[in-house]
Amino acid sequence: MIRKKLPLHILSMIMLFTSSCLAADWVDMGRVDFIVHLSDKDYEATKNDVKWYFDADSVTCHDDRSVTATVKKKSNILNRTEYCLVKLECGQNASDSAVKVLTQKQYDDKTGTLLYNLKYPLTDGNYSPMTTNIYGIYYDLTIMYRELGYFMNMPNENGAPYITPKSMGLTWINSTSKVGVFYYPNTVKVKKNNIDATVVFWYPKQNRIQTVKCTLDYNKKLFKPKSSEMRRINTGDLIESVSKGLIPGLGGPRFINHRFDEDDESRILTEYFKDKVNQ
Repeated sequence: MIRKKLPLHILSMIMLFTSSCLAADWVDMGRVDFIVHLSDKDYEATKNDVKWYFDADSVTCHDDRSVTATVKKKSNILNRTEYCLVKLECGQNASDSAVKVLTQKQYDDKTGTLLYNLKYPLTDGNYSPMTTNIYGIYYDLTIMYRELGYFMNMPNENGAPYITPKSMGLTWINSTSKVGVFYYPNTVKVKKNNIDATVVFWYPKQNRIQTVKCTLDYNKKLFKPKSSEMRRINTGDLIESVSKGLIPGLGGPRFINHRFDEDDESRILTEYFKDKVNQ
């Protein structure tokens, strides 16, 4: 099953929503630690500047036990970007599942030069088993399982159930093919022609939940975000959390306001709440 392309609305928490690129739908994987071989006996889980993403458009479920996706690793310090095609082979749970890198390409970001292009045969046995015991919960292979196991409906490592709107206490408003829009009823406050609320955008094809504190300004017809956090649907892991701060742009990120008709999320919200204000 090949996942269809989705507009890229949740990758930049600071900007809240961004436009889609033509070729890929890169989803930020949050913190990822990977192993650097310092010597034959010395390994270190690095936490450097490398940012990891998976392409939601590329996620392909081949059968009931395997899924592939393209992963991007970008280093701003080295000015290099690496693209890997990875395959998750699922066992009954995380402990007997494994990840394999099928291809690797690395580019110099400044020149666009292809630095290397590697392909691995399917029979070379370089599968890497899952583990959280040796390298910690942010080990890169464990993150791969959390991201891609979701598309195979694999159980979480700790056996916890997937997050659901009901488990979060959400009230549903409406949905499209890419997003479900919800809110917390006890957060809604009407102030003349403004509404303050905490809303939730559910992106099932990206394994993401975005919770946003916002103001709906019906005078200016603007959706105004104040804070945002991103989590995985299956595990509930926090990927990123940002707030506006006292001085937006200085004491915190400068969120971008959106017109009511600019995207499905804003349109659904503002149509639903419009009867609660005195316009």
